[in-house]
Amino acid sequence: MRRWTTRQVARLAGVSPATVSRVLNQQGGVSPELARRVWEAVRQLEEGKYAEGGQTTCRVAVAIPRRIEAYDPEPVGGSFYGQVLLGVEEVLRSEGHYLSLFTYDPGAGPEWLNGLQDRCDALILMGADTPDELAREAAGKGLPVVVVDRHVRGVDSVISDNVGGAEEVTAHVLAAGYRTVVYICETFQDPSFAARREGFDRAVQAAGRPVAVRYAEVGRGWLDAPGAMEELLATAELPMAVVAGNDLTALQILAIA
Repeated sequence: MRRWTTRQVARLAGVSPATVSRVLNQQGGVSPELARRVWEAVRQLEEGKYAEGGQTTCRVAVAIPRRIEAYDPEPVGGSFYGQVLLGVEEVLRSEGHYLSLFTYDPGAGPEWLNGLQDRCDALILMGADTPDELAREAAGKGLPVVVVDRHVRGVDSVISDNVGGAEEVTAHVLAAGYRTVVYICETFQDPSFAARREGFDRAVQAAGRPVAVRYAEVGRGWLDAPGAMEELLATAELPMAVVAGNDLTALQILAIA
């Protein structure tokens, strides 16, 4: 399997992608000097010496908490984190870099970080339950660190608009005329779920009419969502709209709908 793209070769050789294509496909119409530059760029990329722009190829480690692996045993492609992984891998591959994936226990301490800088050039910590101390310690080891799905002060972070997204979803169901709405998630202690509850509450307050509101936590095991939902159905006023804190909780609720 080749380790480069036409665009990478073009950038490194200083020519257009079309020129690279003509050289690789032996279509002619390219000067010997340009052809030499193209083949030299291919050689360098094949040896793994350069990424785009002549930069050294990087090894990027992506660390996922074992809790995520437990509810998504095939993380690449399935859930939210699977889609994030696919995006990360696509960008790294296009730039000529490499991804390694491993899991860790957020409650086990930062010992697993020891020697990490010898195995990778950058680290992506994925998961809303990534400890702040872990992210800061990793950054303190001199590694470029990015945290996904959690904001950690002093460390580069990428997070969704949890408040705005939940507010928009809740406003949508309220606009449909529902007078009883439920917000259900794993735990309100999780920063992402807490932010989504804030967005939920904002939409309810902005509704301009009386709305019966219920909240439910199902714990870290999202598989308990159907049981919690059955309890709500037995006691809440119907018809009722449900705003789920994440996709997996929503799918479990739909299973009993």
